[in-house]
Amino acid sequence: MKSRFNFILLTLFPILLFTCSNTYEKIDKSKKPKEESYLKAKINGEEVFIDAQEYFNTFYGEQPDGRWYLGISGGMPEEENLGLINSITVQIWQLNPVKEGNYENGRWEEMGFYGNLYVGILLGYANKDLGMMAFVTDMEKPQATLQITELTKEYIRATFAGTIYEPVTGQSMILTEGELFVKRTD
Repeated sequence: MKSRFNFILLTLFPILLFTCSNTYEKIDKSKKPKEESYLKAKINGEEVFIDAQEYFNTFYGEQPDGRWYLGISGGMPEEENLGLINSITVQIWQLNPVKEGNYENGRWEEMGFYGNLYVGILLGYANKDLGMMAFVTDMEKPQATLQITELTKEYIRATFAGTIYEPVTGQSMILTEGELFVKRTD
């Protein structure tokens, strides 16, 4: 259980590092997604749109423990560049290479020397208005979907949704209509 708590903290750290203004960024309905990176979703019904190109990051590859990992994150900076207004993270661990397709939820797998490790989807969200709180998928009872429609050497396109929780308080948020197109940085 201690290793799972450490894993949750390790997963939250990048989200908190990216985040720390005062409002959700609203989606401009007249702004059509172009071939620039973006992440968007509704968080408890409020639309969030992230398109600050220099604040996107991707990673794909096999991990030392044998799991395959795909991680995508993006954040919106404050005007004063003091931190990020909000950030969204989409991560998935699998026992085989991550590829185009539909993924759901997650589970703990015995990985020999490495012990029980999480295999599945992890969604994350942080907003400066929320203080130092970050919301992530509950890895004990994950409720998340990820549909990867394109995974090329140049970019990733996917949709995602799920319920995310603040691990300390247990407060939950519903993430719906998640969509991303992100140029790869790995």
